[in-house]
Amino acid sequence: MFTQSDPEYPTISAPEFAFWLIFVVNMIVIGAAFLASKNIFRLKWLPHVITFVWLACSPILLAFLALPEMSPGESPGPGDGFILLPVVGEVAVCLLGYVLVGVAHAFSKLISLIRR
Repeated sequence: MFTQSDPEYPTISAPEFAFWLIFVVNMIVIGAAFLASKNIFRLKWLPHVITFVWLACSPILLAFLALPEMSPGESPGPGDGFILLPVVGEVAVCLLGYVLVGVAHAFSKLISLIRR
């Protein structure tokens, strides 16, 4: 799936390892947020806020870990950022899910307020 790294353009981590690490950690963080919010009584929203921030920052972390370091006078090629696309898609789906659940929750609270 990934090409071999060029020794002239080093990366912090192997692109395959960094990709799977971030991908799996994103899933674990989402599951942990739901489990933690079920077990706490106050501040149930805090694990979800931390997850939301982590998901927003994870493509940036993947870019630091997996993309090669370029010299100041060079520019990356057209396919250098393709490794980020699956993680960006995963993050977009998860954040969209969070937004939809938040809107549905707010809408249900608004409906119950109107009924009173």
